Amino acid sequence: MRPWIIGFLATLALSLANLPAMAQNITVGCAKNAAPMNFELDGAVAGFDVDLWKAMADKMGLDYTLKPMDFDHLIPALRNGELDAAIGALSITSQREKIVDFSQPYFESGLIIAVRTDNESIKTIKDLRGKATATVEGSTSAQLLDSLNRSYGAGNAGSYGSGRIKLYPGLEQTLDAVRYGRAEAALLDLPMVLYYIRTKSEGTLKVVGPVYRPHFYGFAFPLGSTLRKQASIALLELMEGGEYNKIFRKWFGDMMLTPH
Repeated sequence: MRPWIIGFLATLALSLANLPAMAQNITVGCAKNAAPMNFELDGAVAGFDVDLWKAMADKMGLDYTLKPMDFDHLIPALRNGELDAAIGALSITSQREKIVDFSQPYFESGLIIAVRTDNESIKTIKDLRGKATATVEGSTSAQLLDSLNRSYGAGNAGSYGSGRIKLYPGLEQTLDAVRYGRAEAALLDLPMVLYYIRTKSEGTLKVVGPVYRPHFYGFAFPLGSTLRKQASIALLELMEGGEYNKIFRKWFGDMMLTPH
């Protein structure tokens, strides 16, 4: 083979290896019931996470297809190769960091208790003992309730008891359970609870107690994914350039992310 051909092929291979991300068309999983972060609206997916990811993808030159699914399916779908990325108010935890890679944090959150407005018996997380408590399956709040259940002992009188934790596939079903009396309280992520109370509860729900287990959300990727670094850089550029704040105000306005 002539030297110039070898040089041409080497240059071509290097160019292909460094093509911009727009040459990719990836599949991005998103939670379909986690308003206002991401949810289905008029046959499409909308929300803070959706808008932020779009802005990041534009910066990366990335083509993608959103795949709505239940929250607890996101990480398993990442691990089995069904997804290239996942968005959906995914809390960055030590256990999740062992099995997926996260971008830079993009949102500070925490867990909060929601009860009916006429409920005066539940003030803090200790008051959930023996109460039917709803949460989203596979969430950090479900993990907290499960750990509390184990610490008190499921067989002990007055414990949370395995039958007292009610698991639902999405946030709206979880808070509906409290609103309509199928559960006495819900433990969920703060921004979603406040958004539901403000837009859907019609005055039937309130938040009580402090914020538990403050944490950050991140966009998730399979372990070793080269997209993680690209996404983190794009996210930081949006934060530094002010675009992040515009997206935040669109979905949250001046709503304070604290119940007090």
